[in-house]
Amino acid sequence: MDKLVTVVMVSLLTFTIPVSIINLFWPELNASFPFSGLTSEEMNLWRLKTINPAIFLTVSYFIYRYFAGLNPTSTIWPVYVVCMFFCLTQFVGFFTGTPVSVGSSICFVLSLFSLFVLRIAHEKRKKEISTF
Repeated sequence: MDKLVTVVMVSLLTFTIPVSIINLFWPELNASFPFSGLTSEEMNLWRLKTINPAIFLTVSYFIYRYFAGLNPTSTIWPVYVVCMFFCLTQFVGFFTGTPVSVGSSICFVLSLFSLFVLRIAHEKRKKEISTF
């Protein structure tokens, strides 16, 4: 299971860093995700209805935890929360007019798989943290 967690984390890292850099400096290059089957307009709508809400829900969640006096229970917890809200916004998006394609469905399944692996990794890491 440790190897699977490592593979998922490395995959997430190798995906997020290049996409972040491309979106930061050359956003026109990422107008439509390759092999997604979505047009540029559909891709913008998908981003607007999934990625933006996931980011804002994640920030809101950690602000709430700050005011509640709660700390993350493991180092993988923030990654898990981002993935959880991303899965939630994709799921809600399927029913609220977000373009559905084979690519977006595959993205949802991969996100659920990542969420499952990250949850297992969090539970394992949480047990390793000493509390006094």
